[in-house]
Amino acid sequence: MLACYQKRTAIMDCPLFWLRRSYHAGKQRVDAALADYDLTTTQLELLLQVKQATQIEQRQLQQRMGVRSATLAGVIDRLLVHGFIEQHASDCDARVKYITLTACGLGVCESVADIHAKVSATLFAGFTPAELALLNQWLQRVVSNGETGEFTTGCS
Repeated sequence: MLACYQKRTAIMDCPLFWLRRSYHAGKQRVDAALADYDLTTTQLELLLQVKQATQIEQRQLQQRMGVRSATLAGVIDRLLVHGFIEQHASDCDARVKYITLTACGLGVCESVADIHAKVSATLFAGFTPAELALLNQWLQRVVSNGETGEFTTGCS
């Protein structure tokens, strides 16, 4: 077991503390910038995922975003109301839903791309491209470990 996971180790010596702090630092900046668009970071992520894929199956979107189906449904409903996305059933199977961007949604994606770039530049100032690539690899490993690793509380 790593030393930072021992019960008596200072919280600030644990990577989980810094992962949470870095997430909140970025989220606060993005949320403040997105307020003018009445968007949340989760809604923006959905829009950007759909933009990248052009059309995406709702189940695949859920997997990519790592959210529960009820959470995704709420995000989709909100974006449908705004007119940023369209939802339609598959021609082969009505249970399969696809999401696409509307022209309005594409416009929002283009408008907020600058915000994303500025927040990223602020948060990652001083990092070299090699350091950012390594950080991406490490974070992907953390996510993979969190999704596939076995966790127990020790309580029965």
